[in-house]
Amino acid sequence: MPTRPRPPWWPPGARTLVFVVAVDGGLLVPVLHGIDRLSVAEIAQRRSELVGRALQGKLRRDELEGATFSVSNLGPNVPIASRR
Repeated sequence: MPTRPRPPWWPPGARTLVFVVAVDGGLLVPVLHGIDRLSVAEIAQRRSELVGRALQGKLRRDELEGATFSVSNLGPNVPIASRR
């Protein structure tokens, strides 16, 4: 599958994206792999699926490993995804 055009701020070679999920007892940082082949809508869908599995405690090891970079604008104590 061909890669999609990247925004100018996108790091060269980046193929993963991480985000923070607040769970009971701490934070998890799932990894979205292969985002260079996904549309924004597909990234949003896969993120939603990962958040659900994180909140259920059902993430696989490969979903927590191999990140290239992360983007964060959380501010203090404001997780992106949470049960709250």
